[in-house]
Amino acid sequence: MITTKAYDARKALDDVFPRLQQNSNVLILCNGMGVYEEVRDELHKIDAKIFLGISTHGTYKTEGDRFSIVHAGKGFIEFGAAESIGNDISADIAKNLDLSSHLSVKYASTKNVMALLWKKLAFNASLNALTAIFKVKNGEIASSASGQRIMADICREVHEASKIVNIDLNLTEQELIEYVKCVCANVSENKSSTLQDVLNKKKTEIDYINGYISDILGKERPSCNSMIRELVHLIEEKY
Repeated sequence: MITTKAYDARKALDDVFPRLQQNSNVLILCNGMGVYEEVRDELHKIDAKIFLGISTHGTYKTEGDRFSIVHAGKGFIEFGAAESIGNDISADIAKNLDLSSHLSVKYASTKNVMALLWKKLAFNASLNALTAIFKVKNGEIASSASGQRIMADICREVHEASKIVNIDLNLTEQELIEYVKCVCANVSENKSSTLQDVLNKKKTEIDYINGYISDILGKERPSCNSMIRELVHLIEEKY
């Protein structure tokens, strides 16, 4: 299971790759998009079964104690096989992950897993960077009229980008906006991972979130996602 920052995922895989066996099962549970494309070819060399997933649980570390984690919003973990496989063992993996916890693990079909990832991408793109820029919890952005308008514009761009790469979200533009609002309501007290990175002066995953959308839309296309990406990079440059 790869649960690192998106930009560390390839190195994490390289570190354990010699220990993987033929037909190993690899679950990628990272923020944003793009990690799968970075590691896919390497994993295909050993015919690994690749699973992609999301987590909507809200957590953050308490100040002064690196081992203290606040579970600020109960969510779920959902994943599925990235590619069609003969014997889909997603149900078995979900059962093992949820043995001794309350993670609410479920699995999706290969047909639906990319839509699942893109909906999480819409949530992260709409909220994470804004909380980092203004240094507030999720709820302060989601409850603001101006914040809601910016989030809606970001969702529209995510919806547009999904069409460019032929991802069927099975949601209209407005339904995607409402989905993001609903998820936000469940994690209003959470500090987004991007906010935590900025507060700790660490590299963010912005290139795998808003940057991913901006790259699909193209450099010649002015977008909210492009501007937000640059604003977060500006903050990083000031560390």
